[in-house]
Amino acid sequence: MNSILVTVGTSLLTNMQRDKLETTVQPVRLQYIREKGEQKASAETNSLRLLLEKMSPKNTKILFFHSDTEDGERCAQTLERYYDGQGYQAETRRVEGLQYRQEAFKAAGLRNLVRELASTTRREQEAGRAVHINATGGFKAEIAYATLIGLLFDVPVYYLHERFNDLIQMPPAPIAWDYSLLAEYDAVLNWLEAAGQRKLEELWNFAHQHGIDCETDLGWRKIDLILDHEPIDGHIYVALSPAGEAYYEAYRAHLERPGDPVYLTQEVSERLERLEPSKRQEIEALLQKLSHRPFWQGSAEKMRDSGLWVYPRGPRNARIAFYLDEGGNGVRVCEIAWHNDGSYDALCDRKPQAESYRNAQWHIWTRR
Repeated sequence: MNSILVTVGTSLLTNMQRDKLETTVQPVRLQYIREKGEQKASAETNSLRLLLEKMSPKNTKILFFHSDTEDGERCAQTLERYYDGQGYQAETRRVEGLQYRQEAFKAAGLRNLVRELASTTRREQEAGRAVHINATGGFKAEIAYATLIGLLFDVPVYYLHERFNDLIQMPPAPIAWDYSLLAEYDAVLNWLEAAGQRKLEELWNFAHQHGIDCETDLGWRKIDLILDHEPIDGHIYVALSPAGEAYYEAYRAHLERPGDPVYLTQEVSERLERLEPSKRQEIEALLQKLSHRPFWQGSAEKMRDSGLWVYPRGPRNARIAFYLDEGGNGVRVCEIAWHNDGSYDALCDRKPQAESYRNAQWHIWTRR
C-alpha cells in the first residue's frame, strides 16, 4: 500500500484564470482537468501523472495538504474529487495558519505544515504503508521542509519543475541521525510542544525544575537552535521552529519503535510497581530511552569507583544504574535512585559492582 503526501498550491486556479474560466464552481474545475489533461491542468496533476504510473489505484492513498485559504481548499477538494473518481483513496487536510500573510506563514503556517506532514508520515509508516512526498505544489519554502521530513523519515521526496518533463527525486539519505540530544531534553520539549508556544520565562522556570539552566547548559544552547523566539506584547514567546518540529516528530517516531531488551532485577521491578504514578512514569520514560542505544550512549557516564553506568548524567533528579548485557544486546538495570531523597548519594557511597548482580533474578521490562 502506497501513501502519497501532496502539498497543494493554486496553479489550477491560475491556469483557469489564464484561460478566462470561472474558478469558483467545482464541476467547472473538474471539467477543466479532464479537458486540459493532467499534464497542463496543474502542477499537482502534472507531477502525479508521473508518480502514479507504476502504482495501482486500489493500493494507493493520496493525501492533499492545502493552505488555510479558500483558494487552497478549492484546489485540494477538486483534486480529491478527481482522483477519487480515478479509483484512488483521496483525502484533503487543511493546514492552519498556512496563509499568504507573512506573519501567519512564518509564525504558524510552516510549523503546522511540518507537524502535519511529519505526523502523517509517522502514522502511515506505522500502518505499514510506503510513504512518498510530492512537494511540487505550494509555497517554495514547503519544498525545503518536505525534503527535511523525507530525510528524517527515510522517505523519497519528489519535485517537478514546470519546464522539466521528468520528476526530480530526492531519495532517503543512507545515514543515521543523532537524536541523543533530543532524548536528553525531551521532558522540556514535550511540555513546549504540547502548548505550541510558551513565554520564555515560563520555559526557563520549567527547565530549571528539571535540572537545566538555560543560560549556562551547553546542550540547551544547541536545542535553542531549533526554537523560534517571537516578541509579543512585551514578552518573548518560544516555540519549536519548523525544523524543530520535524526533528522532534522523527525522534518520537524512533522512540516508539521496538528497541533492545531492558532487564530489571526483581528488586527493581517490584520497586517500580510500588512507585507513585508520576515517579513510575519518570523512570519508565528513561527505560524506554535505554532500549535505544543511540539515545543514551552520549548521556550516560560511569559511576565513580563502580562497574556500573548511570543514566542520565548531569543535574538530573532520577537516575538509573545499569550495565550492558553480556551479548551486547540491551541493558541490565540494577538500581533506580533520586537525588532529592538522598538515595542516589547513598548508591554512590556503596560503589556497586556489576559482578554482584550477575546472579540476580532478572525480569524483562515491558512498556505499559
